[in-house]
Amino acid sequence: MGHLLLVRINKALFSGVFLAFAVFIGALLPKFAFAAGIADHFVFPLNPWVGNTIQHGEEFSAGLYHVGTDAGFGQPEGTPVYAVANGVVKESQERSGFGLVVLIEHTLPESAGGNTIVSVYGHLSVGNNMVSPGQEVSVGQQIGVLGNTTEAGSARPHIHFGIHKSAYTGVWVYYGHVSDLALIDDWYDPAVFIPEHAVVDDRGPKIRLKHLRRSMVVHDVMNMDVRVKDKTSGVASVVVKLLNKHKHHSQVIQAINPVETPDIPISYDMLEKKNGRWYIRIIATDKVGNTQRKTIPVFKNSTRVTALPPVL
Repeated sequence: MGHLLLVRINKALFSGVFLAFAVFIGALLPKFAFAAGIADHFVFPLNPWVGNTIQHGEEFSAGLYHVGTDAGFGQPEGTPVYAVANGVVKESQERSGFGLVVLIEHTLPESAGGNTIVSVYGHLSVGNNMVSPGQEVSVGQQIGVLGNTTEAGSARPHIHFGIHKSAYTGVWVYYGHVSDLALIDDWYDPAVFIPEHAVVDDRGPKIRLKHLRRSMVVHDVMNMDVRVKDKTSGVASVVVKLLNKHKHHSQVIQAINPVETPDIPISYDMLEKKNGRWYIRIIATDKVGNTQRKTIPVFKNSTRVTALPPVL
């Protein structure tokens, strides 16, 4: 009887400890489970952000007020469009007169209020739908491209960009204009909001090389993996060059724009290059124009076997 009572007490004690631990973990999850998706800084959806013609709150027709900003006039159809912050895609579909419309929900950090907002990207190309509902995106990630004249509402290619102050509910409230002036207050002015929530980025991307080291001896084929990252603004372009020993003449090995992945495998034929010192130069530029360069020397040394003349 005493042994049975002790077993029951131990089970109860274990259950109590387990429950307390579960409650403790449950309290931590809201703080840490989605930390990677916090919208801790913002960028503009186009690079460069130019060609603004219709501003937020502007009356552009009798009794109609613009919500958001139209920008990108002068940039061609197919210009990349980027997510302005970390978030989750809520809609990505065609809407009449709006082309492809992408809605992304963002959670602001506690220091900025911790509330949830929605960014709106209109007049994108329907045939270049790069995201889907439920997909997590990161700041600076490409989500689409500018659409054609039809998708731009019979205007030149451009983007309609807005920031709604509330979380996504599934109800369509993401119009390009409203007739009730009071509804303007449901939106942030992008020209004010983005700079206020941007991180000053004065550094270029980080560049790393794999499979190719400084002063390494290479033969007829030179292999390398280039890894380029920029957590603040994102990487816009990468150029890899081969320079001669005097660094006077260069040849582009590979040029990538836009950059879709941080890892770039490169295999380059050195067969016709002279033995001796060469240089590899990598030039990476982020989406706000900062540039970083990395240059390393390599040594070409090809051993070629020449057939001996026949013995007479």
